Amino acid sequence: MSRSVSAYQPHHRRGGKLIGLAIVFLLILAGAVGGYLWYRGQGSSKSTASSGADADTADQENAVKPILVPGDFESIDKAIEAARDNDTIQLGEGEYDLSANLVAGVKISKPLTIRGAGIGKTTLVGKNKSRIGIQINKTDGLVAIEDLTVSKFAQNGIDIENPATQITRVQVTGSGNIGVALRSLPNTTLITSSLITDNHLTGVLSEKSAAVFTNDTIANNGALGINIQVADKASADAPTLLNCIVSGHTRAGVLFHFPATPEQANITYTDFFGNKDVALREQDASAVTIKKATVKPGTGNLTADPKFLDAVSYLLNDASPLKDKSSTGSDLGAYGTPPGAETVPSPAQ
Repeated sequence: MSRSVSAYQPHHRRGGKLIGLAIVFLLILAGAVGGYLWYRGQGSSKSTASSGADADTADQENAVKPILVPGDFESIDKAIEAARDNDTIQLGEGEYDLSANLVAGVKISKPLTIRGAGIGKTTLVGKNKSRIGIQINKTDGLVAIEDLTVSKFAQNGIDIENPATQITRVQVTGSGNIGVALRSLPNTTLITSSLITDNHLTGVLSEKSAAVFTNDTIANNGALGINIQVADKASADAPTLLNCIVSGHTRAGVLFHFPATPEQANITYTDFFGNKDVALREQDASAVTIKKATVKPGTGNLTADPKFLDAVSYLLNDASPLKDKSSTGSDLGAYGTPPGAETVPSPAQ
């Protein structure tokens, strides 16, 4: 029996070692596989996150990239048609002949921005054939027009029906009737640092509109600088003028169309000069009786010669009494710095 036991002991030890080695091998293998799978999972996660970030970045770049005319499209109409809500259309320097669009040179019915290269550098021209230069219909968002000239349209330069509209560093000139027409608009319509000049009958028609004019030059527009029409004597639908110049009109700087009264317009830091009358007021609905009126006394209002450098750019010369007279201590008119603004127009050419 002792031999038998002695004979089997070595065999039993060898078997135990083999089993132990097998277990160790399996544990190592399991660890390696687990580590590999973890690594793959982490890599996939990082790759997915990276792809997502790349996609987000691409979307952001596409969202802010302007539509170029010319470049992406050869016409403004095609660019507007292709634009998504809140896109920006960038117009290059040059003259854009819109005379073939007989109703409106540019028609906007979606929220977007149209930006030129500057007053006198980007010019929309109607050649007195197209009725309206830019027609802005009601939309559900902001329409912005910036840094361009609108010239020689048969009826109105810009006609606005959209409540949230911003006209900034724009010149409107040579219109057959009205420079800028405002149709039942609240005080979210802003006209800033703009030149409304040399339009045939009226610079601005404010039809039941509480639009805000800041640092604008309204000059030499035939009979009237501004025609103010309201719903009734108690309504708050007359415009606000701040840091503006209203000059050189053969009938009046402001006409308060019946039943509008001077008390309804908020006019401060604004110069009236060279108009036949500073203001007129219709006394009845027939418009037969028209009397001289005064602009409601407002802080900083003046009646001083602007001393324009010329009747093209309407820059103030160095001797102008309107230098440093705005509410911000800047110049009155289009080339002064509006409250909160950093840029002013380059001189009209």
